[in-house]
Amino acid sequence: MVPVIDAAATVEALRAGGNGQDCGGCSVTLVDPVFGEMTLATAYGEAVVPAWEFTIAGTPARLARVAVAPDHLLTVDAVPGLTEATGVAGFAPELGEARITGPASVRVLVAGGTAPCHQGFTTQTVETAHTFTVAVATIGDFSATCTAMAQLYPVDVPLAAPIGDRIMIDVGLGTVLELER
Repeated sequence: MVPVIDAAATVEALRAGGNGQDCGGCSVTLVDPVFGEMTLATAYGEAVVPAWEFTIAGTPARLARVAVAPDHLLTVDAVPGLTEATGVAGFAPELGEARITGPASVRVLVAGGTAPCHQGFTTQTVETAHTFTVAVATIGDFSATCTAMAQLYPVDVPLAAPIGDRIMIDVGLGTVLELER
């Protein structure tokens, strides 16, 4: 169960999370808060979350906002400690299936090309007590002429510590990846 914030805290979160653009002194008044749920689209399908819905005063318009305490929202803007490897293509922004293959190892599926452009992968991990992130980059001769065909490759990734109850974060999307056990 996640901590839910009240309507006033939700309005404050809206104010704090603005887009940073000055609207020239405009303002809206939010009235008639109703607690309920809303559906969010995620990289892995829809998620139903607690939400506050408000009426914008003087209009029939409604505004919904997630009602989860901000310190319990999981967002990843960048992964601290993740660097670009020299001599490889950029790290793959999305991983396919992730499967636990041992107490401290996972296997991920990654799209890659054909030889000579694709000659293998290099991996990098960033680990904390509660999470870990895996980044995969393609090694190859990127000046060569290659077909534009891709295929999925399994890549085994050793971790520094046992997986235990840690969660895996997708480095490109900042979302939790479901680990097959």
